Amino acid sequence: MDVRDVDSDRQRATVDQLVSAYRAAAEAEGTDVSVKVIADTSPVVLPAIVKDHLVAAAAEHGLAYRLLSSGASHDAQQVNRVTPTGMIFVPSVDGLSHVPEEHTEASDLASGVDVLLAALYRLDVDA
Repeated sequence: MDVRDVDSDRQRATVDQLVSAYRAAAEAEGTDVSVKVIADTSPVVLPAIVKDHLVAAAAEHGLAYRLLSSGASHDAQQVNRVTPTGMIFVPSVDGLSHVPEEHTEASDLASGVDVLLAALYRLDVDA
């Protein structure tokens, strides 16, 4: 079970609730359940300055955007320990992600690169 949330307390409380429910269900069925936590990673809030420059870069290019919270454990979570980090998500056809059928149009990838380059330039000038 992968439990994701932008709030680490709520994330852990959800895990506790799930474990209790699993144990109650197992007891009701006269069986056992084994639970082992293999990872417990708190969410990371990425720096506003990076987000602000990404938003400005998207606007400069006339691109529609949404600010998203990602509960997944991305590389950015670790990279942010070393340097301010942000993330750019580009749309996948039919919203499919992390599956063999995932596909992103070249034009959407190019737009993501445009935003990245513009934001890097803006961050360099701002530094």
